[in-house]
Amino acid sequence: MIKYVDPGTYLFRFMDHRSEFFWNAIADILSEQKLFLNSRTNFNDPFDSQPVLKDDVKHSDIRRYFERMKRDPLHPNRHPLTSVQLLNLMATGKFELRRDQVRNVKEGQRRNAIRYLDQGGLLSFSLTAENPLLWGHYAASSAGICVVFKRNASRQSALSLCAKVSYVEERPVFPISLYFRLIEGGNADGTKAIAEKIFSLSYLHKDIHWKHEQEARIFFPFRAFQKIKFDRDELIGIILGPTCSAELEAKLKAEVKSRQPSVSLHKATLSQTKFKIVIPHNFSAPRSMAA
Repeated sequence: MIKYVDPGTYLFRFMDHRSEFFWNAIADILSEQKLFLNSRTNFNDPFDSQPVLKDDVKHSDIRRYFERMKRDPLHPNRHPLTSVQLLNLMATGKFELRRDQVRNVKEGQRRNAIRYLDQGGLLSFSLTAENPLLWGHYAASSAGICVVFKRNASRQSALSLCAKVSYVEERPVFPISLYFRLIEGGNADGTKAIAEKIFSLSYLHKDIHWKHEQEARIFFPFRAFQKIKFDRDELIGIILGPTCSAELEAKLKAEVKSRQPSVSLHKATLSQTKFKIVIPHNFSAPRSMAA
């Protein structure tokens, strides 16, 4: 079962100011309330969002599926090119599937499932801003920033689809039959349940060694490398890293003032006694609701 983050949860997005896309992303966040979705193909961890694919689709399932396609080749959910191919096969009388054709279909479904996972739009947050590893890995060795969001109760915001990552010792198994059932269609509730199961198996399980990140993720099918919108009041602050330069701080202040003055700006410091980043504003209070 997917554990979506609760309304009132703080979501922390770490950013490296040295990236060529940094200032464009800041402008999108402040002015347009938009976030850029990535793909699993760009992740640093080679195991992240890479479930073990299990080829469990039966020949009988494929034959039954194609029989349904013959009865309704112009289904509105079917790609137009697929419909044309179906009609051509039916017109030439070559629609009956041989064993080798069924095998090819199964191999094609595996490729399509991989493509489906590659094209999924993903965005990661953390439920903490105090861990120095996060600042070190994702915010230019503590010289970058952390953008702070607070999920509201709206179902229209992209943040409403943010779900917690589970940390496990074994890679999850993704049966190809799940993807096959997804493209077969059916009632809306059933299709949604299948899509959520795919989301969970593919993107919401991560190597236990990454547990310190306390990660939460958004997933949008077929939206990799596109932008999604959150509600304006969900952006509440930007935390400057402990070693952030005066130049970066001044430029960010100017950006915030001109684009969204309601966003608060804070400077993190290093703890004098512990291995943690000290956040001057009390962003941690509502987090217990989402733990």
